Amino acid sequence: MERGEGAPLRPEHPTTTLKILFGFWLPLAVMWIIMGIEQPSLNGIIARLPNAAVHLAAFEVAFGLALVIESPIIQMLSAGTALVLGRRSYRSMARFMHVWAVLLTSIHLITSREIVFSWITGSVLGVPADVRGPAQTVFSILIPFAALVGYRRLWQGALIRAGKTKLVARTMVIRLIATIGGLATGLVWHRISPDTSFPGHVVGGLSLMLGIVVGAAAAWWYFRTQVLHDLAEGPQDVVKAPKELLAFYIPLSLTSIMTLVSRPVLAFGISRSVQPFLSLAAWPVVQSLMFLFTSIALSYQEAVVAKMGETRENEEVLRRFGLLLGGTLTILFFILGYTGGSAIWFDRIAGLTPELIELARPAMMILVLMPFLVTGRSYFSGILVSRDRTDLLGMSVAANTVVLVTLVMVLPRFTEIAGASVAAIAFAGANTAQLTVLIFGDSRVRRRRRLDAAVSAGVARR
Repeated sequence: MERGEGAPLRPEHPTTTLKILFGFWLPLAVMWIIMGIEQPSLNGIIARLPNAAVHLAAFEVAFGLALVIESPIIQMLSAGTALVLGRRSYRSMARFMHVWAVLLTSIHLITSREIVFSWITGSVLGVPADVRGPAQTVFSILIPFAALVGYRRLWQGALIRAGKTKLVARTMVIRLIATIGGLATGLVWHRISPDTSFPGHVVGGLSLMLGIVVGAAAAWWYFRTQVLHDLAEGPQDVVKAPKELLAFYIPLSLTSIMTLVSRPVLAFGISRSVQPFLSLAAWPVVQSLMFLFTSIALSYQEAVVAKMGETRENEEVLRRFGLLLGGTLTILFFILGYTGGSAIWFDRIAGLTPELIELARPAMMILVLMPFLVTGRSYFSGILVSRDRTDLLGMSVAANTVVLVTLVMVLPRFTEIAGASVAAIAFAGANTAQLTVLIFGDSRVRRRRRLDAAVSAGVARR
C-alpha cells in the first residue's frame, strides 16, 4: 500500500498468525526485559558498595516515589500505539504530553523539598530516619524523570503503530548500555579510590538518570527519522477532542498509577511488619527479579492493542499466544523459585547477605503465579483499550486498590509474617482481583456487542 494523502500510518489490523505475532511482539518483550535487567543491575551494584542495606532501602524509597509521580504517563506507550494515526493526531498527543510534563515535573520538584519529603517518608510512610536523607538525594537527582519517560514512551508508541517494533527495542538497548556504563564507572571508581567515590545510592540515581536521558534521545531520533515524515493528514487521522482524550487516557493511566503507587503502599506495610528494616532492603531485590518475568508479560498489552482488529479477527491467535506466553513464564518462574536457583540469584547475582536471602526466598515463592496473572491482565487490558473502553479499566484499578490496602493494613496487625512476605501476599492478591474485574469487563463488552448486533439485524430484517 502506497502512502499518500489520507493514507493510514499502516494497514489496519491485517489478519495475523502465531509466527507473525511472535515477530511483532518479540522486540516489545526485549524492551521490557531490558527494563527488568536494569533493576537487578542497579540493586546489584548498590549491594556491592559500602553500607548496602541503607543505600538499597534509600534507593527503593526514592525510586518508588519517583515512579508514583511518573505513573500517569506510563500508558503513553499504549496511547501512542492506539491514537497516533497521522500528523494531526501526533501533534494532539504531543501537546497532551507537554501538559503532563510540566505538571509532573512541578510535582516532583515540590516533593523533593526537604520539608515535604521528610513528611511523606517519615510521617506517612514511616521510613527509618537513617534512610530518609539518602533517599531525598536520589529523589532530587530524578527530577526530570517523569517528563523524559513520558516523551520516550509516546515516541515508542508511534513506532509500534508504524510496525517498527525493532527500533523500540533498540532504544532500550541504548538506554541499558548507558545505565550499566554509569554503574560500572561508579563501582570501578570505588575500587580505585574509595575515599572520593560516590555512595551507593548516588551511583544508582545518577546511572539511572543517565540511561533515561540517553533512552529518550534515542527514541526521539528514531521517531523523527523513521516515522514522522510518513505521517499523513487524511480522513484516517482521527483526532480526539481534549475532553475525549482525557476520558480515554485517565482510566488507562490509573492502571499504571496503581501499579506504581503500590511500591510506597507496600513500603508502608513492610515498615509496620516483622523485620521492617531488613525487609525494606530485601523486597526491592525480590520485586526486580519478579519484574524480569512479568515485564515480558507486560509487553503483550501493546501487541494486543495493535493487532486485535475492529472485528476481533485476530482474537483467537492472540488468546492462544497469551496462554502460551503466560504458561511458559510461570513454569520458568516456578522452577527458579522452588529450586536452588533463587538462592544462587540472591547470593551470587544480587549480592544479598544470608539474613536478607532468608526473607527474599519465601516472598518469591508466594509470587509464583504473577507471570500468568500479568499476562492475563495485559491481554484483557489490550482488548479494552482497542475497543476504546478504558472506563472499565478504572473498575479493575479500584479492585486492586481495595485489596492491596486491606491486606497491607490487616496482615501486619494480625500476623507475625515478615515484611517481605506481607508485601508479596498483598501484591499477588491485588493483581488477582484486578484480573478478575478485567475478565468481567471484557464479558460485558462482548454481551453489549452481541446485543447491538442482534438489534441491528432485527432492524435490517424489518
